[in-house]
Amino acid sequence: MEFRLLGTVEAHHAGREVDIGHPRQRAVLAILLTEANRVITADRLRDRLWPYDPPSGAPRTLHSYLSRLRSALAAAPDVNIERRAGGYLLSVDPRTVDLHRFRELTAHARSAEGSRVELFDEALALWRGPAFDGLDLPWLLDTRAALAAERRAARLDRNDALLDAGDHTAVLAELAGEDGVDALDERLAAQCMLALYRGGRQAEALDAYERLRRALAERLGSDPGPQLRELHRQILTADPALLTRPQPAAALSQPPVPRQLPPRPSGFTGRDEALSRLSEAMPVTVVSGPGGVGKTWLALRWAHGARAAFPDGQLYVNLHGFDACDTPTPPAEALRRLLESLGVPGDAIPPDLEGRTARFRSLLANRRMLVLLDNARDSAQVRPLLPGGDGCTTLITSRHRLTALVTESGAAHLTLSAMSAEESHATLVGALGPARLDADPGARAALVAHCGGLPLALSILAARAAAEPELPLAALAAELSDDRTRLDALDTGELHSGLRAVLTASVSALTPQTARVFALMGLIPGADWALHPLASLAALPPAACRRAVRELLNAHLLEQYAPGRYRFHDLTGLYAAELAPDPDSPEGAAALRRFTDHYAFSVYRDSAYLRMAVHFDGDAGPAPDVVVENHTEGDTLVDWFTAEYDSLRTAQSIAHDHGWQQPLWMLALPIAYHQLMRGHTEASLASSRKALLAAERLGLQAAVSQAHQMLGLALFSATGDDDAALRSLHEGLIAAEAADDALVRVQARWALCSVTSSLEQHETALSHAREALAIAEKLGMDLIVGMSLNTVGWCLAQLDMYEDAYTHCEQALHRLPDGTTRLLTGHIRESLGYISSRSGRLHEALHHYDAAVAMFAAGRIDVHLAEALLSRGEIHHALGDLDQAHRDWQRARDQHRSRGDSRREERATALLATLTAAGGLA
Repeated sequence: MEFRLLGTVEAHHAGREVDIGHPRQRAVLAILLTEANRVITADRLRDRLWPYDPPSGAPRTLHSYLSRLRSALAAAPDVNIERRAGGYLLSVDPRTVDLHRFRELTAHARSAEGSRVELFDEALALWRGPAFDGLDLPWLLDTRAALAAERRAARLDRNDALLDAGDHTAVLAELAGEDGVDALDERLAAQCMLALYRGGRQAEALDAYERLRRALAERLGSDPGPQLRELHRQILTADPALLTRPQPAAALSQPPVPRQLPPRPSGFTGRDEALSRLSEAMPVTVVSGPGGVGKTWLALRWAHGARAAFPDGQLYVNLHGFDACDTPTPPAEALRRLLESLGVPGDAIPPDLEGRTARFRSLLANRRMLVLLDNARDSAQVRPLLPGGDGCTTLITSRHRLTALVTESGAAHLTLSAMSAEESHATLVGALGPARLDADPGARAALVAHCGGLPLALSILAARAAAEPELPLAALAAELSDDRTRLDALDTGELHSGLRAVLTASVSALTPQTARVFALMGLIPGADWALHPLASLAALPPAACRRAVRELLNAHLLEQYAPGRYRFHDLTGLYAAELAPDPDSPEGAAALRRFTDHYAFSVYRDSAYLRMAVHFDGDAGPAPDVVVENHTEGDTLVDWFTAEYDSLRTAQSIAHDHGWQQPLWMLALPIAYHQLMRGHTEASLASSRKALLAAERLGLQAAVSQAHQMLGLALFSATGDDDAALRSLHEGLIAAEAADDALVRVQARWALCSVTSSLEQHETALSHAREALAIAEKLGMDLIVGMSLNTVGWCLAQLDMYEDAYTHCEQALHRLPDGTTRLLTGHIRESLGYISSRSGRLHEALHHYDAAVAMFAAGRIDVHLAEALLSRGEIHHALGDLDQAHRDWQRARDQHRSRGDSRREERATALLATLTAAGGLA
């Protein structure tokens, strides 16, 4: 199918004209064909169709037009109107559209060495009349005027080609055929003067110059330009050069089409999705990402592949926004270079920024050009460099997001992240060949991992390996494996091209406060950051810290991998560590203490964390400028603790390394309990011992008691050394009595009850439970009373006193205050389920176990979830639901296996075996 826009709008297929509908529908097709293979937003399309007063049903009407056009064009399988993100795209071979064919031919003619006249003739023959003839929409009228200017420029270029070929007679014939000569067009006057002179008509040539000079003086008050004056002088003196060289006319013709793209990047692999998004891009697209991630690499790869879509040329400017050696290029200087590239003489370039911007936009208004603005610093640097018309595409790369520019101009935004492991591997294969990489798969995997998906790091590594073909890749991998030398291994030895230099340029562009935050984060480079611990580290109010985080995100020096959660790229973190103060210096130690105190006191603020409360009777508060988080509900704290677990352990290690006993005890104790609840018994044992050591050094009996309690529970779960566990628990009870702290005494009794009950010392366990309940009743705290009632109920059930046991547990459930953790509620439901099952009320038991499983699953309390699943599976088995029993027991076994709890796993496996042995399941 062929499309005609240079005259009336028509479509032809198999030699026949296709009916494309009424004028408004033809206008839709004309707009889409003008923007062929480019996405045009629905809003922009509607604005062009109804610029002043769109009808209320404009979207529906537009949809109808597009649907009819799809039907009309259905005979051509290679033509399609596609719905894309943000708008519509008409995919078509540009050579089948006379407008794009005209532009392609004129571009080739301007850059060709020979046969230029024939190419211009073929291009101009495509015109059948004014573009879009018969359609009067304002946008089409403006575009028609711009295309008329392109047609006239092609005619003038054809005249130059004729003069270059020595055919001045044809030029005179062409000029004679025009209705009249533009009295102010110096280029046309030069062509006429030169053709007349070469035809032996020197006097007429001088008369043509004089007519132009008078017209300029009368209408504009100016003289002819220097080039035309020089041609006049040569004609006066009969300069022989005019007969042998056509330079004067050529000098007044359009400059060569700019082809300024740097070389196509070699070794480019992957990035298919990003390339596809660029192909669908808006007239302005910003590609942002961290230094070294391959923004320029991607932009050049796409630009070289899309050159045919920009027959009027490709402009390129490196704005040096983030260079180690150069300062950012001022917009006025960038415009000077662009204008010179477009053939504007130096003395004709306006002196001011606004004048240069206006001249640049005027020159590009009627052209289809690509403008690649590389390495932009900020929106202010780029804004004056944007073309004004729709025919050009501007592609901008920057380490900043350029949010203001995207907001103002409606630009598309593409964030480029690190390459995948597969893309990284393909990049190394392309540079080094598969044989060398396959010879050492371990080294290959290490190289890919240590480069973190950064193309710059991969290319530096590949260059080093290629320069030293005898160097084993394992040696490079070993150099990269050491955090202390990895950035050195990725240094090119040149000031501006190494990874460290790239990161230095990014950090140097930060505000001083944000640069300080970045350096302090290097004290813990692998941390998973949230706002409040970071504010504590930097001694900033949360609002000020949030601004710093936003600046780091905009500079792509920090990534937000989940809402409110931030982290460094590994290599960025190593660079931050180089900038960080010494951890033992006053500045470094103070920052680390604030970080540690944030976590210690955020846990301490909740006096009933899980079941092992952090109850501290010292009076030392957090370091100055520490932001302490408050958790008003237990489940909120549990969720926070789970999310912050790795950071809590980091804070614990920092406190241990610096000998800060108070925060060490405050952190180690709840961490130990958290680990125990998730089946990490060995880790819980280690944390418990740290807590005990810190408590003893603090000399606080309540702290010593709680640490002994936690150690006893961990010993019992991790080692099976029952005697050692009971000794530690009794030490905890003695310390609790010495501290004269009622809450700690309750906790000590709970811990002893838990272990003695597990050892089937049920009378002893019940005694401890009743002692705890008596103390709790005197305290008058509903939460503690409820927990104690449940403990007594459980112990009674172990002694087959089910009615009394159920009453205690029911009272416990009603005594718990609002906001109680899912863990505690789940414990009581588990107790009620056990008692109901022992009493023969299986359906009631199932109801309670369902609630317990839901509570433990929601709270991610893995140990208790697995145990509740085992118990619920037994109820299902007793009720004859063997499939559900199998699912529960299998799920419990997998939970225990994932934590390495072989003892509990064996129990689940044994239960599953009973089903197989009984023939219940295959």
